[in-house]
Amino acid sequence: MLIFVTLILLNANLQQANLMGAYLQNAKLNKTNLRNAKLDGADLRGADLRGSDLKNSQINDQTMLDEKWLLVWQLVNQSIIQFDAGKISLQEVNLSSANLTKINLEDANLEKANLSRADLRNSNLSLANLHQANLFIADLRGANLLGANLTEANLNNADLRSCNFSNANLKNANLSLAILHNSNLTGANLAGANLNNADLRQIDLGNAQLEKANLFHTNLSGSNLMGANLKKRNSEQLILKRLTSQMSNLKKLT
Repeated sequence: MLIFVTLILLNANLQQANLMGAYLQNAKLNKTNLRNAKLDGADLRGADLRGSDLKNSQINDQTMLDEKWLLVWQLVNQSIIQFDAGKISLQEVNLSSANLTKINLEDANLEKANLSRADLRNSNLSLANLHQANLFIADLRGANLLGANLTEANLNNADLRSCNFSNANLKNANLSLAILHNSNLTGANLAGANLNNADLRQIDLGNAQLEKANLFHTNLSGSNLMGANLKKRNSEQLILKRLTSQMSNLKKLT
């Protein structure tokens, strides 16, 4: 009688490990550090690599990886600009520090993906699902996020200059210390978003939803807020004196 044992290595540190020819079918390798690991000829079919770090890991033609994880390996170790992002789910993948400049991720499912410190300059993320994605210190200068879902995403300290966030959903997102200078947020939903100490100079927030947003020490000089909704409950009154500059074209404030 054959007995199949599922290997469980959650959060394991396998950096620089020699796993050449290893049998790792259906292994649980969630959030495992596989940086610089030797995976030549390894059998990783059905393995769960959600959150795992594959940066600088070594594979060859004999390495058996599911299509999703082969793509992730290519994204973190090679330069790929064009692929069918809507065909393969990138949910919960680890793309931290990856070079993704000019990549086309339109309509991609990146829910809960780790994109911290990733270089996403001039990328296309329009209509992408980035719900609860980690974009801490990510560089998205010039990126297109038209209609993207960024609810509860972490954009703390991210460089978001000259981005297109029009009609994007940023409800309850963390944008503290983020730089959004010259970005377009017309019609964006920022309800409940944390914009503490964020740089929102010269941005377009026309018709944006800012109800219950945290604007403490937010710099909005030269920005357009015409038609923006800044409603707060009485217990959460927005104190304009705490803004670092005057808001132009303010239409509605209750």
